[in-house]
Amino acid sequence: MKRTLLVALCMVLAASVAVAQPGTIGIFSDLTFTSNQLTDAGGPVFAYVAHINTSGSTGSRFMVVQANLACMTYVGETSPFATVMGNSQTGIEIAYGSCVVGSFEVLTIEYAGCSSPACAALVVMPDTAATPEAVLVTDCEVPPNLIVTSGGYAWINFDGTCTVPIEDTSWGRIKTLYR
Repeated sequence: MKRTLLVALCMVLAASVAVAQPGTIGIFSDLTFTSNQLTDAGGPVFAYVAHINTSGSTGSRFMVVQANLACMTYVGETSPFATVMGNSQTGIEIAYGSCVVGSFEVLTIEYAGCSSPACAALVVMPDTAATPEAVLVTDCEVPPNLIVTSGGYAWINFDGTCTVPIEDTSWGRIKTLYR
């Protein structure tokens, strides 16, 4: 009896851990989420922000910043979800309205291009007003939990020489103390 109860408890705990896969928030040049290479030749540039590989989420919070000399002008954004607070440039919260699984678009951002240099980038970053300050997703539990996840990036005018950024880690922060 005790062994059966212990096995059942372990299965429930394992199942609850498997459900809490937050996925990642990425930026893409297409709605199939296969390319993170944008072209800025002057003119309209569309960036698609997607929640990738989540096992169940009800919302997300992040911001998108231009990096490496990107010079595009923010025009606006649209979301397939009705409840959106803020904007992607200063911090945005998007409520999905239900528990959504898989990979799906959360935002389309439009920029006016300026012919950014090669290896410029758009980067999903933490909303600086969020607590904790991180890229966050909300799971499907009741009550919901905030889960820290990673943010992706998109190259602008990728030319094959761009240095791929690495994800910030605790060990990486410790190593920088000794440089």
